[in-house]
Amino acid sequence: MRFLNCPKNFIINSYHKAFTLIELMIVVSIIAVITGAIVPSFNTFINNQSVKQASEKIKSDLRSMQSNAIANSVLPGMTVSDRVFWGMYFEEGSSDYYYFASTTEPNTSSCAAEKRDSQKYTMPANTYSINNYCVVFDSREGSAKGSSFVVVKSTSS
Repeated sequence: MRFLNCPKNFIINSYHKAFTLIELMIVVSIIAVITGAIVPSFNTFINNQSVKQASEKIKSDLRSMQSNAIANSVLPGMTVSDRVFWGMYFEEGSSDYYYFASTTEPNTSSCAAEKRDSQKYTMPANTYSINNYCVVFDSREGSAKGSSFVVVKSTSS
């Protein structure tokens, strides 16, 4: 049967109008597999960024402590003629760390006692210090004494 004034290819078959159920299931399964592969690596990326952010914040805070020491900044109750030691104390297994200033040179064991008169700061989420660390800057030299490094770890890894 021939239609008048219609080209031969004008007749549309009904099975070419949409996707089949099998095609849709294949696409959905491919998306599920790709998502399943991406989610764990994204979580690792987030954890790595948290540790990087914590280390950058600590590095900035250490520079601030060193600047306070070099400028011979003092706290109330101290005089400019005092030799002031500015420092930071990191508590093992905690995301908290403490700034302090002291007129007596603290050693590793006395740093924990310094935290009672200090300001408490918190590292970014999901990070903590893996050991007790104490970093002290001398106001006369500006050099660091105590721990030469601070290790920060993610709670999720």
